[in-house]
Amino acid sequence: MCATAGRGARAVVPRRKRARQPVSVNDLAHALPAGAFQTIRWREGSNETLSGRFAAVRVRHAGGNMGKARLHPEQWLLIEWPAGDADPLKDHLSTLPEEIPLNDLVARAHMRWRIERDYQDLKQELGLGHYEGRGGAAFTITRR
Repeated sequence: MCATAGRGARAVVPRRKRARQPVSVNDLAHALPAGAFQTIRWREGSNETLSGRFAAVRVRHAGGNMGKARLHPEQWLLIEWPAGDADPLKDHLSTLPEEIPLNDLVARAHMRWRIERDYQDLKQELGLGHYEGRGGAAFTITRR
């Protein structure tokens, strides 16, 4: 029976065809027009304002399209490509809302460094590097 006969369940995962094949992030970045990349400043660093060239594209993750996999929802693909480099430097997938401005998307992607830095400080300064919590109440407050 033909898939277009109007019977049976509708396909959930789009079939791969010659015209619909997964594309690597590097190939996608090279295919974008030069105007797609904008210079964005996301925060003040210790010596200078941190900035870079970024492009954001709505994509669907192609992994897992075998077996019982389902169509993945659209996500943001944020590509960082410094001027003068042959290839993109970094890329991030994000499930942030479709309406988010590029400046906010970049700032949130680069927030990871600050979070890791804060975590490192907690481990070193408060001694949380030696603490291991496994279930139950992690901290118990006792009153005297």
